[in-house]
Amino acid sequence: MMQWMLYIFWISVFLVGYTYLGYPLLLALFVKIKERGQSVLPVTLKEWPTITLLIAAYNEEICLRAKLENSLALDYPMDKVKIWIVTDGTTDESNSLIQRYPTVQLFYQAERRGKLHAIQRVMPEVETEWVVFSDANAMLALDSLQRLMEAAIPKNVGVVAGEKRVYSGTNMAGGETIYWRYESWVKQWEGRFYSVTGTAGELYAIRTSLFTPVAEDSISDDLEIGWAVTEKGYTIAYAPAATSSETDIADAALAYKRRVRVATGSVQSAMRLMLGGKRNWPLAFWWEVISHRWLRAMVTPYCLFFILVSNLALISVHVFYSWCMAVQAVVYIGVFVDWYFSHRIFVTRLLIWPSFFVRAHLAMIKGAWDLLSGRGAVIWDPIPRDTNGDRGKNN
Repeated sequence: MMQWMLYIFWISVFLVGYTYLGYPLLLALFVKIKERGQSVLPVTLKEWPTITLLIAAYNEEICLRAKLENSLALDYPMDKVKIWIVTDGTTDESNSLIQRYPTVQLFYQAERRGKLHAIQRVMPEVETEWVVFSDANAMLALDSLQRLMEAAIPKNVGVVAGEKRVYSGTNMAGGETIYWRYESWVKQWEGRFYSVTGTAGELYAIRTSLFTPVAEDSISDDLEIGWAVTEKGYTIAYAPAATSSETDIADAALAYKRRVRVATGSVQSAMRLMLGGKRNWPLAFWWEVISHRWLRAMVTPYCLFFILVSNLALISVHVFYSWCMAVQAVVYIGVFVDWYFSHRIFVTRLLIWPSFFVRAHLAMIKGAWDLLSGRGAVIWDPIPRDTNGDRGKNN
């Protein structure tokens, strides 16, 4: 029995360690080998491509004015940019606000069927070379469109992912900020090795001619749309200088609710990857997707549980496992304190990352349960982030 506990403990530790540390380090190593002796020559565009900036917004009146002003101020030839906003089913004053901007085109229908349906409803009308997707609560750096198009120069690039930056106004809400910094680092290595494995819906671009409608029950629409393009032999480039910014959700319960929603989409995509049959991907991309996406959604959340249970059984085997158990106990107690008392007492910054890490994996398990039980709804209501009106993702 103890032998099995040892196997479970060390295999689980290896899988978690590989997913979050080993994979990024291997990527960095492979990139160093691949780029050894290579000189990167600067490439410039002779002419900027035409772009449609497409924003799906449901009841986003509270942040829509700032988004419109931000979009109109972007540093890109305005004769080459169209700004489209889709507000299907909106019931606030968003439409009347948009109509005050004559250069912004509004697409509206009374029926609300979710963000993905709204996007796919208007995509057949896009005539520009590229379409850039963004969220209503995400403010873009003024040179973001230029940086996206510079990364799109190679002919094999079909999608360009921008960088998502999350800023925290509170001590306890900084976990997502740290997470997205880590994600940015991993994506930079992925892009230099072969291809980024996915995009964040706040900012990404796709060649219009390559857009393929995906299943409308898809929760992670940005991930599924990008993967549909990679099926055609194209890659996803990363433009770290093309940034979108938003504020973290200060309320722990609302932040967890949103994290469950994101996790449900990740699990859905991972399950489709597992059950959907052969994909037309090269081996390098398969390795990236399995290491970055599939293991995080389908394996590591349960490995953390196996590590805890097997460690309890191994305490009497060696003092090393007693120390491991003590470390886990401190972490989980700290996470409980952070979670339960976050609005009652000062919470040290030392708890930010472990708390977010544990919650993210609990959310992944909850997301899997919601998906399998039929509770993973496609349509999602925006979550208010703070008193300044920043809001969560909407579908």
